[in-house]
Amino acid sequence: MRLIPFAGLVLLSAATLAAPVPPVDDSTHRHGFGPEISAEDFRAHVEVLASDEFAGRAPGSVGETKTVAYLVEQLKRLGLKPGNGEAYTQDVPMVETKADFAASRLSLITPKRSLAPALGPEAVVGTRSGNPSVSIEDSELVFVGYGVNAPELGWNDYEGLDVKGKTVVMLINDPGFHVGDETLFGGKRMTYYGRWTYKYEEAARQGAAAALIIHDDAGAAYPWEVVQNSWGGPQFDLPPSEDPEPRLPAQGWINDTTARALFADAGLDFEALRAAASRPGFRAVPLQARLSLTLESSTRSGSSQNVVAVLPGSSRPDEAIVYLAHWDHLGRNFSGRGRPHLQRRSGQCHRRGRRAGDRRAVHHPQNSARAQRGVPIRDPRGIRPARLEVLRRPPAGAAGEDGGGDQPRCHERDRS
Repeated sequence: MRLIPFAGLVLLSAATLAAPVPPVDDSTHRHGFGPEISAEDFRAHVEVLASDEFAGRAPGSVGETKTVAYLVEQLKRLGLKPGNGEAYTQDVPMVETKADFAASRLSLITPKRSLAPALGPEAVVGTRSGNPSVSIEDSELVFVGYGVNAPELGWNDYEGLDVKGKTVVMLINDPGFHVGDETLFGGKRMTYYGRWTYKYEEAARQGAAAALIIHDDAGAAYPWEVVQNSWGGPQFDLPPSEDPEPRLPAQGWINDTTARALFADAGLDFEALRAAASRPGFRAVPLQARLSLTLESSTRSGSSQNVVAVLPGSSRPDEAIVYLAHWDHLGRNFSGRGRPHLQRRSGQCHRRGRRAGDRRAVHHPQNSARAQRGVPIRDPRGIRPARLEVLRRPPAGAAGEDGGGDQPRCHERDRS
């Protein structure tokens, strides 16, 4: 199936493992939807999808099958046609990989010592290769700035560099972000070149053995806890047979503290190099260090459901506008760990994590190439839907969460 040749396409997709889709009990989803988009209708959808009945919409769970069924139900209600022949769904073969941090080891050998960042609190690593065991020994570390190769913008952090067998270390976001230069890429607005998905893909095309992204809260737009919690769970990919683009044997993140120690041991000024990486003409810098990694993971194969619908066009029926969205989320966590971090500022509750509504509009020609080859399209941003938080002010005199009176309370509408 080709996903491009439709005049209007709504594609709600997730790289997830799925069971057959059961019918949804419509008695729990009754709402008088109006003909126009409204806050009330939007809220009704969110309340259903974020409800306990949907169990956090985890891949391979009953929440997934309920979500797919609900989406199909709503697309039919809107009058959209099936987007995959006579079907609203598309089967997608998937591989699930979950890194075992307890059984894995990461070492960064510098001129002064061997750094062993704790997997989870200080570093995360994973693989898209589908291999349950990955071993890398004495791979030379090279700082490649933002890890961008954008010929249409006259920018190539890999120019004149052979990284085959090496581990590239790079910054998150785009060269214009930290310097606030609107003439560089998108300035404060992240382009696809700033996304971690692109950076790993480019490193793989360059032949690197591994890639590490240096996390910073501002550049990523979320704190380290988001990286730790996301990468500590299952990761989903198309099998290499379905998506034959180059893949890294290992890829991951290191936190700011680990990065600064790594640079300092090589006698390098991290802040100076970050500033240099934001200027045209930057050249990669060897870090005088090597990486050794033993990565153990569990893997399993399965299939997923994309949900596809089309609004046929009239004036240009041979062209398409494609809308993409994730329908999956993180499921339920009964361990009591990994809950979103909430903090109070100026009498309001804020989540230390991805900002609600933070959806940067990005696109990249590689997705067009995927569609032309019949490869299922994915969201290049790697963004999971944000959870909602509802602020409610208790009655006068009632104690807030911190024991103070008349303070707003934080509630998690999506407890996945």
